[in-house]
Amino acid sequence: MIAEMVMNGLRRDAAQLDGFPLEVFPQKVQSIVLDWHAQDDYRPEFSASAMLSAASTAIGNNYHIHIRGGWINNPSLFMVLVGPPSLGKTPPLQAAFAPIQRLDIGSIARYCKAREEGVEKKTVLAQVILDDFTPEAMIKVHSDNPKGVVIKVDEFMGMINTVNRYNSSNLIELLLTAFSGAALKKVRVSDDKPCYVTKPCVNLIGTIQTRRVPELLTKGLEDNGFLARLSFVYPKNRKVGLWPLDEITHPYTSSPAERWEGIVRKLLELPYDQDSTPTVLRFSDEARHRFYSWHNELVENLNENPDAATSRMPKRIQTAAHLALTMQLLRWACAESHKEHVDLQSVEAAIALNDYYEDCYARLMDELGVNTDVPLSRNERLLSELPTEFTTAMAIEVGGKAPYNLQPDSVRRVLGKLVKSGTIHSAKKGHYTQSLSSISSLSSTSEVENRDKMDEMDEGDNVCAHE
Repeated sequence: MIAEMVMNGLRRDAAQLDGFPLEVFPQKVQSIVLDWHAQDDYRPEFSASAMLSAASTAIGNNYHIHIRGGWINNPSLFMVLVGPPSLGKTPPLQAAFAPIQRLDIGSIARYCKAREEGVEKKTVLAQVILDDFTPEAMIKVHSDNPKGVVIKVDEFMGMINTVNRYNSSNLIELLLTAFSGAALKKVRVSDDKPCYVTKPCVNLIGTIQTRRVPELLTKGLEDNGFLARLSFVYPKNRKVGLWPLDEITHPYTSSPAERWEGIVRKLLELPYDQDSTPTVLRFSDEARHRFYSWHNELVENLNENPDAATSRMPKRIQTAAHLALTMQLLRWACAESHKEHVDLQSVEAAIALNDYYEDCYARLMDELGVNTDVPLSRNERLLSELPTEFTTAMAIEVGGKAPYNLQPDSVRRVLGKLVKSGTIHSAKKGHYTQSLSSISSLSSTSEVENRDKMDEMDEGDNVCAHE
């Protein structure tokens, strides 16, 4: 252990982590992350964060954390890996979830075999990973696997745009409900029986290109609190590494993937009984004192800035608690701690990680020049409900509903103005693409008010006709 600690410390310095607190992870996890970095060029920030998400998924509803009073939560995490295409976000994500993916493959094989053999008793598919699904399917899968599920999407904006394209989709609302721990239900007349998940545990992780983050910020996800629940992973060092001409011999007898498989398996094999209540871990006295002190520092800062309406602080507390629980069980799976309570080391790790993810969000907003406090004009709000690529028919459908209540001809005139201003592009009649540069442009409140007035003047005849 001591030799591994020394080696990890030396390799952490060489990896140029630029603020990512890899040192708070178990030594075995650090070794895996650093090996993946040396052998496969996996960005340590992405690998370690994805491993946290996978660990949280493996824990599921087995363990919950007592935060304060009656506030008890599962370990679920909502996470987004951000960077340009060259940074390699997907490979470490796939590697972190490979053990759970293999579990799903085995479950699907057994399910298909049982159906082929004509088993009279209705078979249930206990699936964990979801990537292409509907909100109703998510509830059904979670009902069949009450321990928990994870939504793992390679293109985060693809999922968001699908949600915004079909107005009947309530996926975001379901995710908000699940994050808070409230029950999920699906009741349809055509169903054999209603699906009801009393203790949802839904993890969420995906990747997004840096240039598409401004698009994410226009989808109304800040107003409903969804954005505040996302932990952004955005490395400071975004240089692509060179391949060494002289490969270093791997110092271990097993590959990092095999070692990670063993750790995740230990979490997956924790006994789970869906009819019993989850094991609730409490903070040790010193851990509780540290966590509460950190909370109070954030609250005092918020009280000094009461106009910060978009503050992410309240959800930071919840996310940090989830991180502390996940870290405690991850340390246990690495044989570096216990699972009797959440100790000070896990709380310190959670605070360091939470501070890092919040710094990522702040740096990202600053680099993109995005001011999320500025309200959107009516036309911008209309565009925010449409996907990046859309048709005239889709715009008419959205524009005809509240709060816009526009006639089809008025929507067409709006589209014409947006094309002329360069806000959207039309390479083919009736087909449009939103300009990412216009989405990320900075607007002042007065400018928005002026645009709203112009919108109202241009469509005044439409309002009268509609009324």
